[in-house]
Amino acid sequence: MVIIMGTETYGSEGTVKFSTKEELRFIMEEEKPFFLVKMCDRFKDAGTRFKLTASKSYIMWKKGTPLPSNLISELEKKYITCI
Repeated sequence: MVIIMGTETYGSEGTVKFSTKEELRFIMEEEKPFFLVKMCDRFKDAGTRFKLTASKSYIMWKKGTPLPSNLISELEKKYITCI
């Protein structure tokens, strides 16, 4: 299971040959199970918004806020469905 830390620029082209854009493409093409920790209100990249729509399950954790109390338990639940 892949844990995606979805910052505002997640899924955008980076300044190196392998960026989160390629990472997201690989996750989707290989149909890897993932858990999204959404760290922004809206992704900048339209492709990311398309692939990680609001219908996808996620936990919101914004910068500067405490760790959500249910984050670990939700990760565990998702992981159990993957094994």
